[in-house]
Amino acid sequence: MIGSTLGKYRLVASLGRGGMGEVYRADDLELGQSVALKFLPPGVATDPRELSRFRNARAENRELQTLLLARGHDIGAADGLIGDKTRAAIRQEQQRLGLKTDGRAGQKLLDALRRP
Repeated sequence: MIGSTLGKYRLVASLGRGGMGEVYRADDLELGQSVALKFLPPGVATDPRELSRFRNARAENRELQTLLLARGHDIGAADGLIGDKTRAAIRQEQQRLGLKTDGRAGQKLLDALRRP
């Protein structure tokens, strides 16, 4: 799959695998930036409850990106897709807040950034 082109995306590297599917780093060939793409397993893609869970996670990612933008981080658009720039901003905020610095979007970071 690495090196394949899907629409406007070229898959560059595998970032991980979990219960909600596989995540790949990809190049957006139209925008010229790196993004993360998640491929859902068939069971998730056809289960309304699991799809709802996935969409909620994307909405939380979008909120996190909006909060990062409000703090002056240059991450591009708040589209709910976690790319390299968003991960770098997440690491900076995790470090500033004394959280585990792993670059992963998570509830602890989102809750901390929601506070004024």
